[in-house]
Amino acid sequence: MRTRLFLVPFTILAASCAGPSNREQVLMEEIERKVLLPREASPLNRYARHYAFTGKGVEAVYVAIYPPSNQGEMGFVTEDWGWRPLTEAETREAEVSDAAWRLRLGEANSRRWHALDSEFPSADDGGCDYVNIGYDPVTKQFLYVECNGPDGRGRPD
Repeated sequence: MRTRLFLVPFTILAASCAGPSNREQVLMEEIERKVLLPREASPLNRYARHYAFTGKGVEAVYVAIYPPSNQGEMGFVTEDWGWRPLTEAETREAEVSDAAWRLRLGEANSRRWHALDSEFPSADDGGCDYVNIGYDPVTKQFLYVECNGPDGRGRPD
């Protein structure tokens, strides 16, 4: 009896760490093979791709991930349009923030299946840095493929 009780927590832990099911893998591959991204969008491999089942079928959010900039000194434009480089502490803080953001979003050309679409990264705008996709796995048709924003192009109406 003790052996069975002892194994239950490990079984639950293993199940919670499991990756997407075969069905979910097949759906992600099917969508990625068929999708035509908007003209303004980046190439598919530039995006971290997030998927979930919803009442409408499969919904996805693709988030553009840019490589860290190694182009000179980090800084920002000041109020008088000057340039102020970041201090060492600000640079470390920016690097930590960037690493945390990448952990949450994923790396470019990665994909994740979420239990709920509420776990997706979100933005109110973002243009084609965020691409929203709806897919009906029964009819194998896209419901929408659009850049994020009020009119689907990331620009206000």
